[in-house]
Amino acid sequence: LVGSSGSTSGRDAATKPHDPLKLSLERPDGGTAGTPDRDEEQQKIAESLGAFAVLDVDSAAVRDPRSAAPSYPEDMEAKGVEGLVRVRFVVDSTGLIDLSTVKVLDKSNESFARAVRAAMPDMRFRPAMMGSKPVRQLSEQSFAFRVTVKRDTVATARSR
Repeated sequence: LVGSSGSTSGRDAATKPHDPLKLSLERPDGGTAGTPDRDEEQQKIAESLGAFAVLDVDSAAVRDPRSAAPSYPEDMEAKGVEGLVRVRFVVDSTGLIDLSTVKVLDKSNESFARAVRAAMPDMRFRPAMMGSKPVRQLSEQSFAFRVTVKRDTVATARSR
């Protein structure tokens, strides 16, 4: 799926020296992916937002790897708290998020949800395609915030 991060530091996650954030896509719980009920629900939501569901497009919207990403909230990183935020939104035909469609579906902590919302205006995507025409597509994405150990810290600790 698809910059600065919108954080107060003005740096996106790609240039942040220590970025423990990893993006991942999450499958729905209970094995409901691809079930007729879930597909129908996604199509109804997409229609209500003037967009296509992922199953209705020839190629789905994909986040640009150079796109902005949420910054790890400093208070959560300092405490070693990890988290997950799952959001639903429409990627428009220009590859931008239609901010009026953003909905947080799940969050482990409000700090993580704020970080994701702050980065969304600067995220970029390759838009979904129908034939050769870019179109609006309903998307869901999970953002996993994981604390990682800095390698230089580990190397320094081992050499002592």
